[in-house]
Amino acid sequence: MGNNYYRAPSVSDGCSNVARRTPGAYASGSVVLLAALILISIDSPAAAQSPGQAWPPNLDQLTGLADTAKFVRGTGGYFGPVKLALCWLVFLGWVRSTDWMNTDGIRTKGNYQVWNLIAVGSFVGAVLLAWLIDSSIMLTLPLLLVAWIAPLGAYVFQRNKANAGNEVFTPDHIRFVIAPKLARVGIKIASQPGQKRSKNAPPPIDYKAQGAANDVENNANLLKAKHSPGFNATGELLLEAIAKRAYAIMLDYTREATTVRYQIDSVWTDSGVRDRPSGDSILEVLKTLANLKPADRASKQSGTFGIQKEKQKWQCRVISAGTKTGERAVVQIDDGRARKSKLSDIGMRQKLQDDLKAILGEKRGFVLVSAPPSGGMTTLLSAVVSGVDRFMRNAAAVESIANKDLEVENVPVKFYGTEGETAPEVLTQVIRQYPDVIVVPELNDAKIVSTLCEQATTEDRLIVGGIRAREAAEALLRVLALKVPMKQFVPAITAVVNQRLIRKLCETCKQAYTPTPQMLQQLRLPADKVTTLYRPLQPTAEDPKPKFCADCNGTGYRGVTGLFELLVLNDNVRATILKTPTVEAVRQAAQKSGMRTLQEEGIMLVAQGVTSIPELKRVLTEKE
Repeated sequence: MGNNYYRAPSVSDGCSNVARRTPGAYASGSVVLLAALILISIDSPAAAQSPGQAWPPNLDQLTGLADTAKFVRGTGGYFGPVKLALCWLVFLGWVRSTDWMNTDGIRTKGNYQVWNLIAVGSFVGAVLLAWLIDSSIMLTLPLLLVAWIAPLGAYVFQRNKANAGNEVFTPDHIRFVIAPKLARVGIKIASQPGQKRSKNAPPPIDYKAQGAANDVENNANLLKAKHSPGFNATGELLLEAIAKRAYAIMLDYTREATTVRYQIDSVWTDSGVRDRPSGDSILEVLKTLANLKPADRASKQSGTFGIQKEKQKWQCRVISAGTKTGERAVVQIDDGRARKSKLSDIGMRQKLQDDLKAILGEKRGFVLVSAPPSGGMTTLLSAVVSGVDRFMRNAAAVESIANKDLEVENVPVKFYGTEGETAPEVLTQVIRQYPDVIVVPELNDAKIVSTLCEQATTEDRLIVGGIRAREAAEALLRVLALKVPMKQFVPAITAVVNQRLIRKLCETCKQAYTPTPQMLQQLRLPADKVTTLYRPLQPTAEDPKPKFCADCNGTGYRGVTGLFELLVLNDNVRATILKTPTVEAVRQAAQKSGMRTLQEEGIMLVAQGVTSIPELKRVLTEKE
């Protein structure tokens, strides 16, 4: 268990060796190993002796020696290398298969203790029998093979009978297991991964418990979660969310029920209601994997665990807190691609990219990055930091150990929250390293912001900081709400980049239509250049029942892109903040300075057929 993963038993991993082992097989195996070595290392007595002579051939000389200091060697030739190699291979195969029987019996809740005794007893008996009767290779090898294969075959037969749909050592299972290995050497065969799984079989998913002090404790949490009643249901929930392209799951608990919602393409969608006991059992597994306290249903808790299906991995963050009706838990599912995004990848148009990169190229400054909750903050921050020249400039980041969101090449992260270190203390340590760029993904402390402002104005450093806000003007005021001295912050800040996510129309089923002149006038689009707009598929007179689109699951949207504001502060904007620090006043000053609004950016996407008018309205009017 070097990587701390546990694989739920599936047809794709019938021989997985990752569960807890009982010591009986290994203790008995040691006895068998010793007996096997004695047996297979010495040739048949008949082969070593001459007719009419005792064995060893020099036995009479040894017993009749007058001088006991002498030692008379025998004729030699007592070891058979071929027999040694063959029997040793059989022994290794028996050890491997018996170990699998033990671990598989634990997973499938079979009577693994009995099968351990059968497997070990049969092999030990075969070794002793071969020794007592005749140790020739013609008898020893078949006897060992029967003692190995017969118990294994019997176990597989009864195991497959009790686990229909999750059989092992069947032609389909063998094909599925060897297909990836053959593919590595260029041999491709169909692996048939879509076999039916029995109703009670755990989902084919790996888990990696995290958050404990060491791997031993993480492994203990892993096994505890595995034996919990909600283990299978948790795997089904995670796999369903992944299949639906969700990047978050919300579990809302009331006294009698658990409401499940998925966040798909930035929108929360209902996914049914479960009874409270089943919802509680799922949450117990999630908290156990993340090293949280399942019994604590009131305090705010946060932790992470990993999952893997085939070669794809995800990092899951569990956040839970008590509510008036019970508890709310959110599981964020991250495949890691967001941290590798560039400005062009997230949908920022070229002009904004050029303007932002020019700001990031300055020797000093304070760039504020903002997005609403669940609005792609991690992706935006990673893309902005990636826009910094990290090869010619030395960069460093300060982040909470509970988040670990920032993963940008050549930007080492110093975490706070470990061993009692506070954020200001860790920031001081980073400053002493004299970096050219300092990144703080979450601005939540006035002292930290004040220190960063000082570094931006007096030490010629570029600062990149993040804060949650729905628009650029609001981001500025949220920082001031931390009680940061206004006269210190306003001169230091140079720009704010804000993002709001908007769904993209499904390219498979989006429907073209001709907009009315009034519609184009409201959108301020030229009628001579924009003749067609797009929307989700809708019934028409020609097609009253349009075909269901599997690509977008009938929603009409697939994937998201960003709407961006880039507010570059000038004297007028700074004066407005100092004189009238309200969102409306700052927004108007920003527009007068040339900032394009989220609405204007969205209308451009509507005109390009990327999104629709209803979706733009939803994004602009959506409440937190």
